Amino acid sequence: MNTKYKLAVSVDFKDTSRHSFSESLYLARRANLEVVIIHVNTDPTRTEAEFDKIITEMILDQGEAAEGIDISYRIIPGEKGEIVERLARTIDQIDPLYVVVGYEIKHGMERFIGPNIRKIIYETKYPVIALKNMETLKELTTLFFPLTLDQFSRQKTNISIKFCKDMGLKFHLLPLRINNTKKDNVHQEIITNNLIKKLEEQHPEYVVEWEEGKDEVAVLLDKTNEDNTGLVSVVFESSPDFLDNFRTTREERLLQNTEDPLLIVKSHHSPFMY
Repeated sequence: MNTKYKLAVSVDFKDTSRHSFSESLYLARRANLEVVIIHVNTDPTRTEAEFDKIITEMILDQGEAAEGIDISYRIIPGEKGEIVERLARTIDQIDPLYVVVGYEIKHGMERFIGPNIRKIIYETKYPVIALKNMETLKELTTLFFPLTLDQFSRQKTNISIKFCKDMGLKFHLLPLRINNTKKDNVHQEIITNNLIKKLEEQHPEYVVEWEEGKDEVAVLLDKTNEDNTGLVSVVFESSPDFLDNFRTTREERLLQNTEDPLLIVKSHHSPFMY
């Protein structure tokens, strides 16, 4: 009997992570994946029986959405200061196809306190599906693939095509001309045509739509936020600068302002390089 591929879901049992668990079931059903719930327990007084009850109730709350889906869980002991590290280590052991993480927008000094979505993304090598409470995965039809001249832009190619094929989505290729020169336009035509050739070889349903503007994030959000059944594939840099903690980066702007879930691949050492 073949072992099922896995979908890891990080939970702390608050509303945000309960929502991400609920939405993960729709992905699991589409691709016949086993859902593995991961919780890092920082309270040594809590027992395994308590967590068993909490998780059982959480699954029962999903009703028909959870029926027929293999769901297991890992409760990992850890200290408050090592939650992300313990989470990343457990994800490596599980070796999932994707990791689902819910997140909230934090402002001010709260951005620097405790585990957050960016830390999880930077610690794990696996593709992260990140979504806020108002975002849903249950009606996905489209994966938006922004393509720029950025050196990392194509590093999400293989996983994006695979995700479309796993989930039965349309691949919506969005070549973005951002402050392009004539030379840039020629280069971008070449890499776009090369990607189209790859799509024709891999056979996902796809469309191509060129956009242009002065700011990548603004153009991308203006296009994708019109759609409420999409997911946006993006690359985050693996090694953010220390000063990125104190300024609003491209990555943070995407996390804050998108109205769609994100499929996030990390640059440099992703296992799904193009």
